[in-house]
Amino acid sequence: MSADFPKGPADAEGRALKWLAQRPLTEAELSKKLRTSGIEADVVEALCARLRRSGYLDDLRLARHFVATRAARLGLGPRRLLEELGRRGVAREVAQEALEAAAGDGEFAPEDELARRVARATRDGAQRLDRRAQARLYQALVRAGFDHEAIRRAIEPARADGEDDEMEPAAHEGPDELA
Repeated sequence: MSADFPKGPADAEGRALKWLAQRPLTEAELSKKLRTSGIEADVVEALCARLRRSGYLDDLRLARHFVATRAARLGLGPRRLLEELGRRGVAREVAQEALEAAAGDGEFAPEDELARRVARATRDGAQRLDRRAQARLYQALVRAGFDHEAIRRAIEPARADGEDDEMEPAAHEGPDELA
């Protein structure tokens, strides 16, 4: 039945507002949804511009909320947050600005999250990490998006006696740094 309705500006705006009421979307996500539903590109572009001006579409606001909630709930690091925002279509500069703003407001503190995860792995410092446990924790933290040097600094105090060798970064997926 929806094929009988026109795919013009009024239809586009109705769909966009419905989708935005369901969950926050980036401009790229909304544009893609509208285009795949048959709305012409020029209509999509004009609608997105109008929604940006009216505050319904704000990639920076969405990115800041995303950083604060995903970091708190999943314990993700900066690299992983930037990757996920990029997959959602947020511009690199906007994502970086969101990370910096969230860190400045105290909503995102990667060093604190690293310390929490190391404390959890060592049962609040009561247990030392042998080489194997260090490697597992190191890999988990790399996958979570934390910087290699920051991980080394966080793990160093928890190393077991006799584990004086320099920690070597193990093979991991993805680039070392995206910033």
